[in-house]
Amino acid sequence: KRFHLKYKEELIRIRVLDQQMAKKLFFGVSDLSIPLSQLVALNIPCKRVFVLENHTNFTNFSNIFNFLTLPHLADSIAIFGKGFQIGLLKNAQWLSDKQIVYWGDIDAHGFQILSQIRGYFPQTLSCMMDFETFHEFQDLAVTGIDTTVTELTNLTHDEHQLFTYLLDIRERNRLEQEKIPHSYALQKILSAMSKNP
Repeated sequence: KRFHLKYKEELIRIRVLDQQMAKKLFFGVSDLSIPLSQLVALNIPCKRVFVLENHTNFTNFSNIFNFLTLPHLADSIAIFGKGFQIGLLKNAQWLSDKQIVYWGDIDAHGFQILSQIRGYFPQTLSCMMDFETFHEFQDLAVTGIDTTVTELTNLTHDEHQLFTYLLDIRERNRLEQEKIPHSYALQKILSAMSKNP
């Protein structure tokens, strides 16, 4: 970096959910990985950006929409957030005026990542990170990894209540994204799309 030489950069994986946008901007390519420096310099003309924490659901999520070819996906892209590597997105200032929807695991780390991305982009909405979803599928929950973090400054009141609840119960306190049925996820994602940031 000091001598402006090439070096290995992190790649950010993007899925273009609007097929017309994919044709117009990327010659029809809808799934691509971009070096971080190029992502930061981009300004994809979309209205909505979904950020997903886990690779499994990044793929499932895209298949849901490709299979059903929903018209509501206009002006939308998805970014694979790579868990705590979400910090790689902080300098992508073109995201500042997008509706950002974050869907992570319902566990302590998922809420830490949500707080982190909302620190960069305050307009970020959470999706399926609520008591309703957790209680609906609590029988699928497993025990998560302990954390020493007890306060997160960028959560809503309800999100922080669920975060605290998960810390208190200690067991079966992690509901992974991939455990949530597609039909339920689709309903919640469409609901999130209709909200204003």
